[in-house]
Amino acid sequence: MLIHHPNQSLARSALMALGALLFVISISAPVPASANQKVSPTVEASVKKAVEGWLRGRFKVESVLTTPMPGMVEVRIGNDLIYVDEKASFAIVEGQMVELKTGANLTAARLEDINRIDFSKLPLDLA
Repeated sequence: MLIHHPNQSLARSALMALGALLFVISISAPVPASANQKVSPTVEASVKKAVEGWLRGRFKVESVLTTPMPGMVEVRIGNDLIYVDEKASFAIVEGQMVELKTGANLTAARLEDINRIDFSKLPLDLA
């Protein structure tokens, strides 16, 4: 038999409220200006070569852009993002880059931008 303590539901409610607040902050916080700019051609070439080699040619790298984290670049493969160091030695795969100071989820913000639908380009006659 479980005994329900009144403080348990209060703690659970507080945790749920905190989680909701952090989510709202992470989706509404702006991406820093230093993010999502082109990298040098040398870094781009070495990162593309390393990542496409690791993927054994199954996927192509669409872009290599800067991130707010020094020495770390964003690599776009289709609608997916991974993060690779500029020396193309290590990668963060299936992870989320979060700016700790603001709580902004930079991966979620970029994916939202990548997956945004431009309704003006949709064929209205097929609706």
